Amino acid sequence: MFEAFAAAYGWTREYIQGNMTRKQIKLYWHYLNTRKGRELEYLAMVVWGYNPKKKVELAERRKKAEQWAEDPLFDFPNDIEYLTRQQINDKMTASRRFWKRIVPAARWDKERADACIGYYGLVARRCSMNDKLWRIYQEAKGRKVQLRLDQVKKMILIDIKRSKLYPPGWTDDSVDPPQEYIQKLKAEGKYEEILREIDIAAKG
Repeated sequence: MFEAFAAAYGWTREYIQGNMTRKQIKLYWHYLNTRKGRELEYLAMVVWGYNPKKKVELAERRKKAEQWAEDPLFDFPNDIEYLTRQQINDKMTASRRFWKRIVPAARWDKERADACIGYYGLVARRCSMNDKLWRIYQEAKGRKVQLRLDQVKKMILIDIKRSKLYPPGWTDDSVDPPQEYIQKLKAEGKYEEILREIDIAAKG
């Protein structure tokens, strides 16, 4: 260590041993390695395109994926990424353009935009991100029934479990699951298990 330290700072071994305490040596050695590490990191960024921020982001995504595997709603109601103001404006522009062609629950107006930003609370905000939930929220509001956050979470969890009854990529859950796929699930012994999961989610 002494030789490397002396070479880095231009001092002799004798000077270091005679004039510096071990605590000072450790401190300088720490700064030396920190500087070298930063220089190597900078070289990697310039030459090989290394991105330390991306590494942290990937680690965070991996951690979230592991948590999601255990509980799809582990960070509810922040289990999803909410739209930015620009994305909301884009939704509103598209809705205004095709207003008559879009079903009411899929339209984005000022009320839904404000809900997505968080003006009306967590329940409205979470519901605004899903057409089906937004329709339920509007119906409850029309009947002057206040939805609770735990009720919204329960509905989402039931939908997650129920989605297993449909083929991968299926988007329309307003119709019954295809009988061919149900038979496939029964043959694989998964059908009854999915029904139990739905029942547990419904009971909360």
